[in-house]
Amino acid sequence: CWINEKDSLLLVAQTMDSISYANKIVAMIHGKLCHKNMIWVEGIRVHPEYREKGIASSLIKNILTYGKDKGTTLASLIVSIDNIESRKLMEKLDFNPVSRWIFASIKGLKNIYEYCHIIKRAEIKDQERIYNYLTGSKYTRYVNSWRWYILTNYDLFRMIKKGQIYFFDDQNIRGIVIIDITDFWNGQDNYRIVYLDGDSKEIISSMLEYCIFVFYNYNNSYPQKDNKEQKDKYETKDNRNERVQIFCPDTDFNFSVLSDQ
Repeated sequence: CWINEKDSLLLVAQTMDSISYANKIVAMIHGKLCHKNMIWVEGIRVHPEYREKGIASSLIKNILTYGKDKGTTLASLIVSIDNIESRKLMEKLDFNPVSRWIFASIKGLKNIYEYCHIIKRAEIKDQERIYNYLTGSKYTRYVNSWRWYILTNYDLFRMIKKGQIYFFDDQNIRGIVIIDITDFWNGQDNYRIVYLDGDSKEIISSMLEYCIFVFYNYNNSYPQKDNKEQKDKYETKDNRNERVQIFCPDTDFNFSVLSDQ
């Protein structure tokens, strides 16, 4: 609940109803302090009758002031590529795009078994290699409850300890996927892939398929591509969640894989 969330601020804009003279809420916004130096701006809503009056701009500026007062130096938010008016407003307020991401919700993937034997769950000894891979990428954020956090070395340590990170290890790291099976959204538990990157369509497909299998079966084994009994068991396995949510950078490989599903 935003009202009671720690290290955050919920603001509303009110006006007086001309008939009842009661105050009514016409706009809202929420800001959440993330890490030590970033505030996440979200939940910007303005009643259609009160748009283009500077209300959204005023609310955003107030949230930014709150962030500055708390010591943050960075503000982030997400805007749909189709929301032209919001994009124009963000540009007017000097927000600059840092990356484009894809959100997908799918029931399953076409089975690809060729590379799964070299997809590994990360261990602490792998942390430096993974960190070096990520720092060489322009996509250094991950998603948590629809907030894009900057991925730090401490985050990697925490996620590795929880078993959330898998990587494609072909002598050199060629792809990374981060999962979250504890996220709660819209009244239900969700299985989310909150980061995905790789250097080919085949690798990304295999990492997605592997992570979905791990979740469905709650273990680290994967059916061998020539074992029909194992494959049939995997493909008919029921799961408590109907769909899997995927958040990933908008790369050509990611777009191609998800477009095929």
